[in-house]
Amino acid sequence: MHTVRIQAAAIVARRDQVFQPGQVVIHGGQIVEVTSRLDQRPDVDLGEQVILPGLVNPHTHLEFCQLSQPFPSGSNFPQWISSVVNYRRQRDSGKELEQIREDLRCSIEAGLAESRDFGVATLCDIATMPWSLECLPDFDRSMRSMDSPDASAWDRSRVLQHRFPTVVAALEQIGLDENRGAQSDAWRREIEQQYQTGQASTSDRRLLEIALSPHAPYSTAWSFFTAVVQIAKSSDRLLVTHLAESQDELQWLRDGTGAFRDVFERLGIRASEIQRPTVTEVIEQLAGAPRSLLVHGNYLTDQEIQIVAKHRDRMRVAYCPRTHSHFGHEEYPLEKLRRAGIDVVLGTDSRASNPDLNLWQEARHALSLHKSLSPWDALETITLGASQSLGLHHRYGAIAPGFDAVLCVATAPKKKLISTELIEFLFENNHRLIPLWQERLLHDKGASR
Repeated sequence: MHTVRIQAAAIVARRDQVFQPGQVVIHGGQIVEVTSRLDQRPDVDLGEQVILPGLVNPHTHLEFCQLSQPFPSGSNFPQWISSVVNYRRQRDSGKELEQIREDLRCSIEAGLAESRDFGVATLCDIATMPWSLECLPDFDRSMRSMDSPDASAWDRSRVLQHRFPTVVAALEQIGLDENRGAQSDAWRREIEQQYQTGQASTSDRRLLEIALSPHAPYSTAWSFFTAVVQIAKSSDRLLVTHLAESQDELQWLRDGTGAFRDVFERLGIRASEIQRPTVTEVIEQLAGAPRSLLVHGNYLTDQEIQIVAKHRDRMRVAYCPRTHSHFGHEEYPLEKLRRAGIDVVLGTDSRASNPDLNLWQEARHALSLHKSLSPWDALETITLGASQSLGLHHRYGAIAPGFDAVLCVATAPKKKLISTELIEFLFENNHRLIPLWQERLLHDKGASR
């Protein structure tokens, strides 16, 4: 194992901990020291750059990463969902299972590469049937030649960067009828057996955990939904659910009318036979899991927010600001959630509703919409706070001894600023974060940013 010492004008290690200037020491892919002492010569001096932790994306759908642009929002939410369903059908039509999975693999590989280039260290992907472990591409083996005694310290550090982002795969459990639910359940069992017995290829090293995602109360039969919650509870796993995402969803759950009912009837599904839980009942189910992530929550009422707050020790909310704006939703209740003590983290959702997977831009967009959100708060939602939502706060989201050494850089100010002003400057003057190794390549080539 090799040690690399990197120096920069500033290191944003974690909330309210900034070294100006500073050095970070990496050994065997982990951070072993962060210091303001400069008495040892660095292997790599980044000059006037700021080092930040790799970002954490708690909610995305990588299967859509070959889309060139989002689907139109439509006149109602079910219309947008129809675009998603039609895309999947056209993508998979007439293909054998292996080809479908290969196409999924290509989309996921594109999404992982894009996420890595935007500085993401780890992410939670909603995996849809027929996803399998082989859909996760292996790490870049060609980089291993750099991990040798003859390689430069910089090249040895680059090996680690090609091992990210790592993935938490949340298996989407979906189905309003017994047959579709049984298919989802059988697929889940197949993936879990593959994961547990190690029969998959070496690509599973990228996979950190198999989580569960009963998709939403309008797409998952309530009896099936509660059964999935019990599985998550008994196996101590993360549970991810979309909830209170649109007014159409609330109308359906409330009285069984509206655009969702129209869609179900066109599909030949008897709306009157579908059991519709209340939002409160869904929240209470999520609270039964050891860790849960309520995705969106765009239209949570004050009462529902208070119920979430009762379970805030194990339940967090994922907000996707640019997707929220894409659909023209009402103002997001961020201030109410935060006042209730609920941890809100930011995700990119998918390229079916977002132009890219630039998580830094999600935070910048949130800052532009919510004046009560401080730059430090925004940074927390895409670093350590986001890693806590996935149960990975011992590995990602900070620059500290024992954490994985996935680092990003940003343009530094020309003069030294106090830490709060520094973070504000970074958001105002950087449209993205760049992975540390990529910045060095740009520097070596004399390229400008």
